[in-house]
Amino acid sequence: MNSQQPQTTSSNPKARRTFTTTIHALFTEPRLWYIYILGISSGYPHIIIGTSLSLALQAAGFSRTTITMLGIVAVAYAFNFCWGPVVDHLRIPLLGRLGHRKSWLLVCLVVLTGSTFAMMGCIYLIGVTQSAQYIGLLALAAVVLAFASATQDIVISAYRITVIREEEPQLVGLAASMEVAGWWTGFGFPGFLVLMTVGKIGWPLAYLEQALFFVPIILFVLLVLKEPPKLSLDASSVSVPSKDGFLHNAMSRFHTVVIQKLFGPVIKFAQRTGIAGFLQTVMNRFHTAVTQKLFRLIGEFIKRKGIDVFFRTLRNLFHAVVIQRLLGPIIEFVKRNGIWLAIVLIVFLISFKLGEGFLGKTSSIFYREVGFSYEQIGVNTKLIGTFVTVVSSLVAGVFLGRFKAVPTLVVGGIAMSATNLMFTWMAILGPSNYLYLWTAILDGMTAGFSSVAFVVFITYFTSRVHAATQYAAMSSIGTSGKHVVAAFSGMLIDSMGGNWALFFVLTAVWIIPVLGILYLLTWLVNKREADGMQVKTYEE
Repeated sequence: MNSQQPQTTSSNPKARRTFTTTIHALFTEPRLWYIYILGISSGYPHIIIGTSLSLALQAAGFSRTTITMLGIVAVAYAFNFCWGPVVDHLRIPLLGRLGHRKSWLLVCLVVLTGSTFAMMGCIYLIGVTQSAQYIGLLALAAVVLAFASATQDIVISAYRITVIREEEPQLVGLAASMEVAGWWTGFGFPGFLVLMTVGKIGWPLAYLEQALFFVPIILFVLLVLKEPPKLSLDASSVSVPSKDGFLHNAMSRFHTVVIQKLFGPVIKFAQRTGIAGFLQTVMNRFHTAVTQKLFRLIGEFIKRKGIDVFFRTLRNLFHAVVIQRLLGPIIEFVKRNGIWLAIVLIVFLISFKLGEGFLGKTSSIFYREVGFSYEQIGVNTKLIGTFVTVVSSLVAGVFLGRFKAVPTLVVGGIAMSATNLMFTWMAILGPSNYLYLWTAILDGMTAGFSSVAFVVFITYFTSRVHAATQYAAMSSIGTSGKHVVAAFSGMLIDSMGGNWALFFVLTAVWIIPVLGILYLLTWLVNKREADGMQVKTYEE
């Protein structure tokens, strides 16, 4: 597909990388605004299992250690690359007409809505009973939400990467900035509304508000969002014999035997009988319709074509499904980058987000312990801080449309770490709303800038064909350390006797070794490209 694109547009991408063309695209390209809205949907679940959950549990009397340990559910974001190949290649039954990406988004949004309702019920029961007996159910609902949200992130990132064509490098930074700006919009502004109303309505109704927020996003996906162009693997290396029609016959048999003969009667029978009869019938039908007929089909094929053709077909299927679909993204990534560059890249991705991980999960608890009200947190962090973050994300996108990602990443990382020292000052001085306001503003500026640079940096190392799998893997690696550290941050603060000032100093100095790793990574990239190897999938 890409070979059909005009070659003149990609031969000199820097000719188009000007502030004028970048800003023009920001206001005229609808794909960027689709990405922005999807970014809102990506960031929004984090408020539900992040700030809202932490403050709700704090209001119920749980300790810092318990609250932050419950945040371990966010580890789902660190391992979503494990099911990235499934999201990349599996078509959801009955929803295929919506499109591959849209159908996955719809399923994720429905699960997110249901799990938020479940969390609302658990929080209500905890408040009524004044006990921790429902904390397990609350954690289970949070786990389901986190996995649905992590899956949604895979789909959204894949959409962003595939909807921007290879000959449009000037849009890569803008697309990343729109996703990050949307993420912070979804994380901040709804959180502001929750914090401004929770004092009057309580946390159960606040979670009801959060569940209903998914409804307009679902309508957007169904009615407005456009499916991106389909990219396919090069199947030239897979040669399944076509003359015998085995695969076609097998799929037809599977549809007839499993879908029509098994699930149709099961669904009807489940409406008429109890659970015992239902399960017994399922087992009987499975044995009759699947096991017997499957082996009969295999036997007929071997008898008709011979054992050698049978095993050759199995080999080809294994190559197509396992090698290309599951291991293909890993093989392509290591082959393109080389083993040492791949290892250093992974180390950098883990280390860059660690300081943010220490801070993120505990910040709302810190604000309350210092003495700020829900309303002050809502205005300063969720409203003003989010607005600044969104604006700085868009500015970073325009900036990256003209300049390279690594210098932007260095500046953003240093500024983000330096801003953490503002929290140290706040911990020493106490509840100064003026200091809190400026801390939120500076933190928003640096967070937006560095986040966009980080997303663009990962995108440059992502194959477009394996977009969901590779980007999810690198993004997950980048957040894995952050989420693990965040889960133990409350325990660390408790072990330090609640010394918040020292805690924030530790988060600030972490940037020093990170910059050393980035320097080594940049040197390896330049060396490999000087040897004639293409490392980045977009030209800066």
